[in-house]
Amino acid sequence: MTKVFVSLALAASLAMPFMAGAQTVPIGTRERVQDIRQNLGEQAKQIRGARENALEERRAAFANQIKATREQFQKDMEAARETAKKALEVKREEAKKAIESIKDERRREIANRINENLTELNTRILERYSENLVQMDKVLSNIVTRVDRAEAMGLAVAPVRTAVASASTSIAAARAAVLAQASKTYMATSTTDATVKADLTAVREALKKDLRAVEATVKSARDAVHAAAVALAQVPRIREIEVKPVPTSTAPSATTTQ
Repeated sequence: MTKVFVSLALAASLAMPFMAGAQTVPIGTRERVQDIRQNLGEQAKQIRGARENALEERRAAFANQIKATREQFQKDMEAARETAKKALEVKREEAKKAIESIKDERRREIANRINENLTELNTRILERYSENLVQMDKVLSNIVTRVDRAEAMGLAVAPVRTAVASASTSIAAARAAVLAQASKTYMATSTTDATVKADLTAVREALKKDLRAVEATVKSARDAVHAAAVALAQVPRIREIEVKPVPTSTAPSATTTQ
């Protein structure tokens, strides 16, 4: 009996080190690991939050810049139209006196109508161009938002930044062209019975030429915005970020009617 007891005690004493070795993680280590993981998670969350805030501030700054530019453009357009209006009043009186010398009543009516139509046409097309530029601003703003987010994800966006800068420059050039055109007037002021047709044709062709030049700058701006969108689409994983498509509508043609 004593031998059996001694054997059992010896076996138990030999097993104790192996049982103790089975517990490799000291008491409290798991809690410390969990605390570290939680702290790292909080830090990562704070970093993401700071990054999102920075992106939002950048987006807001760009949006405010576009808004300020647009508002200034509207003020400049109003000033240009007022200048053109005053000049047109003077030219209208001159044209009226000249057209009264035309003997044929029907030709006088046609001359007056064409003179007024040219002014209305210039105003209408410039308003259309201005609306196109507003749409381009919106598209470019969406592109910049996606570029900022893509950059935050670690994506290479340098080519897109270059394309965006080029588009911004093209839009500014188009605005300047529209603004310059808004201050111009088109009216035959020294026509006679013998030259009325040639005079009206010359003024109308001058308007068409000028509007085509403005149209070219608007088209160039639209193409530049489209190029920025294409550059953005070529960034890997960019489809993970939502964006609105570039409008495909074309600028109106610079055509005139009698």
